[in-house]
Amino acid sequence: MEIHLDKRAVRQIRLSAQEAIEEDDTESLREDILEAFTEDQVEEIERRLDNGDFFEFLTDVIDEWSGDDVDELLAFALGLPIARLGLSLWPLLLESGSLPLIEVLLFASVIG
Repeated sequence: MEIHLDKRAVRQIRLSAQEAIEEDDTESLREDILEAFTEDQVEEIERRLDNGDFFEFLTDVIDEWSGDDVDELLAFALGLPIARLGLSLWPLLLESGSLPLIEVLLFASVIG
């Protein structure tokens, strides 16, 4: 299953991540990421999680993120763990222009 987020949602995640970097505060980032997903997408992710808690999943993802790079958050901190659940977030990266095409293709080969 592919997860698609609209450009507004991606833009909000990017802005929130940049604010988190500048202010060293990730609480708003976690909430903004959660709000970017539709209710159906959250339900599907929670169905695939062992603990069934997307908010806790996002907490772990953000804790693993270096906190230095917005693209890293989108691709490897968020995208890779979601891919491990059998869901594909990588088309979002190409659509949003978050990463150069070569990095998206490398990412796709890692999860594919």
